[in-house]
Amino acid sequence: MCAFRAALSSASLNGRSVERFVFPLAIFHRTYGYVHVEKKVPSHPLGPGFIWRKSYLVRSTTAITYPLKKYQWLTKSVFIDGLPDAISSLHSAEDEVIEDFERRVTEFLAYQIRNPSRTKGLYDKTTVRGLLESCFASIWPLSENYRHMRNSHMTFSPDVECYWRRNGDNYVARCSPMYVMHCNKALGLMCESDFTGEGLEEKDYLPRHLSFFKSSFDQVLPFGGSRKHSSSSLAHTVFMFNESENRREYLYTQGLMELFSQLAAEAIQEGFKIDQDLSYPMVTQGIITDGRDFTFMALQLNTLDLQKNSESSRHNVFYGGPTLRLYNEVEVGGGVVNFNRDCARLIVNYLLHQPVRKRLQELRGGEDAIPLDKVSADGQLISPKTKEEEDITYAQLN
Repeated sequence: MCAFRAALSSASLNGRSVERFVFPLAIFHRTYGYVHVEKKVPSHPLGPGFIWRKSYLVRSTTAITYPLKKYQWLTKSVFIDGLPDAISSLHSAEDEVIEDFERRVTEFLAYQIRNPSRTKGLYDKTTVRGLLESCFASIWPLSENYRHMRNSHMTFSPDVECYWRRNGDNYVARCSPMYVMHCNKALGLMCESDFTGEGLEEKDYLPRHLSFFKSSFDQVLPFGGSRKHSSSSLAHTVFMFNESENRREYLYTQGLMELFSQLAAEAIQEGFKIDQDLSYPMVTQGIITDGRDFTFMALQLNTLDLQKNSESSRHNVFYGGPTLRLYNEVEVGGGVVNFNRDCARLIVNYLLHQPVRKRLQELRGGEDAIPLDKVSADGQLISPKTKEEEDITYAQLN
């Protein structure tokens, strides 16, 4: 450095003396390119994987054969046919709410029939969004009786991005659901936190088996559709557009991938690290629809450690529920034929499913996470046994 300053001080530039005038290294480098300045990239608090040059890009829709079991392996998830008891046992919505739901949906569909030039059809993505907004309009007036509705909001078409490792390979998922309902509290657990894959026949797959190709990424920023410090950043219900033509296995594959991407991104935003089990699981619900058929599902994320393949290791749990038709057809005059109130009731129950837990940072207690053996299946703390544990009260969850 001293030799460079001395040489530069005694040199002349464009006939002018530059004695006692030294260019800053960065300016000299940009102007003449003689000095190599190494730019130091600070380490990211999320750990390795923040910047991945080559990763496999994962889409939520696919055309491969037997997609569900392959995506189960990719996300280390166990598939359970049917909805969990935490959802199927929900208190049914009032008949007045369902009647208002039916009225709003019928009026919206009748308007679409009378104005066909405004959309591409009843099953166009824009029309489906309008139908969902009619559904939401019948739910928001109930916020006085359901506290979680007061502190929630609908995020329109967020760009969700997450990353993880599986068998030494890097994967990046990007998806954009139609709507995500964000709350300030988390849903209760749907199964045990240490759910394993015992008894399952697991087979390892290579990226080529899933038709994945490597892509270049400058930065991979996990984003769950809402900022980390937002008052409502936890996904309650995810609404997805049906891009699988009602093929059941492909519908479940799309739902599994989008729900996993949503929770994995939120988990990293909340401070969990990849290649590790979650000290407190995360739960969300999902609905896939084309405007007429609704498929219901749910996911509980127990781990981001996808490197272990043993049956005794912790697995994520994906629930594939039924597919219900909201109506059969819309008449020319605007009437709806065979409106299915059971489907409408389940949609309403999904949205009115009350969270029971506070934000994950508060539940984990900062750096000292609450051990899993102190958390029951419904998301509550088990009675403390020691003096130190007595300081952790049930007020944390209220």
